[in-house]
Amino acid sequence: MGQNKHIFIQVETPPYLKNKILARINKQERFSARIKLTISGFGALFAIGALGPAILYAIRDFNQSGLYEYISLLFSDTSVFSFWKEIGLSIIESMPIIGIMLVLGSICILLISLQSIARYGNKALLSTTYA
Repeated sequence: MGQNKHIFIQVETPPYLKNKILARINKQERFSARIKLTISGFGALFAIGALGPAILYAIRDFNQSGLYEYISLLFSDTSVFSFWKEIGLSIIESMPIIGIMLVLGSICILLISLQSIARYGNKALLSTTYA
């Protein structure tokens, strides 16, 4: 094991070659950041476009589900608390789960896309020059 100490020899690169290597690495990083920024932008546009119909679908499901009646019954009549298990299950069963999942999914995709845009936007649009 002690014999392999000097296998790697440090080679000093000429300054012009070092600058070319660093410029090429910077160019590749910017290219990669631009691709990620483009994909994130399309994801954000998709999420914004899907958020409106998802909210409308959730509102329509909420109005059709009867959840409002169960909740208003819960707050208007205190004798309902003796049947709290049945009321609780009825509330859970009448929740518009698909609409809620669509809205929350669209919001999550939008937030993740905005986070990626903030992360890669600076790298993609600004360049570092090596002189």
